[in-house]
Amino acid sequence: NPSFELNNQDWTEGVGFEFENPEPVGTVSFDDDVAMDGERSIKFYNTEDTMVFPNYAQSFPVGDTYKIRFQAFVQSKNTKVEYRQDPSATNISLHYKMADGSILKSETEILRLGTYEWEPIIIESFVPQDAETLEVVIGSSVSGSLWVDGCSMIRIE
Repeated sequence: NPSFELNNQDWTEGVGFEFENPEPVGTVSFDDDVAMDGERSIKFYNTEDTMVFPNYAQSFPVGDTYKIRFQAFVQSKNTKVEYRQDPSATNISLHYKMADGSILKSETEILRLGTYEWEPIIIESFVPQDAETLEVVIGSSVSGSLWVDGCSMIRIE
């Protein structure tokens, strides 16, 4: 479901960053008006009052040791740091996990703030030998709107 055409099939909503208060909660939703490819994207929207910042995640089984390339496209409108927001938590992360769910290795690409049209984000990484799953996590922890679309992952031999 790389272009989010099938609603949240295979993607789960979680919490990426939070302050001490349980609300207000930022939004992550499907946007039928903005898309890089297909008919929809996911949109993160937060304000200076946001206390809980949701994220989206999807897991894949992995095996052996090989190189992968994850790519997504990101668009931003007026994203900026307000209050005590953490711009480093506005990112796309790859978490390689062991059978017990513990993280073996992570690769993270911090997303640029500001206003810009669709830009590719590429993460190339080697799957660790003991990894069982790879979890892709996308989140925004700053004010403004951020869209993500056109996600893909390929195995590089």
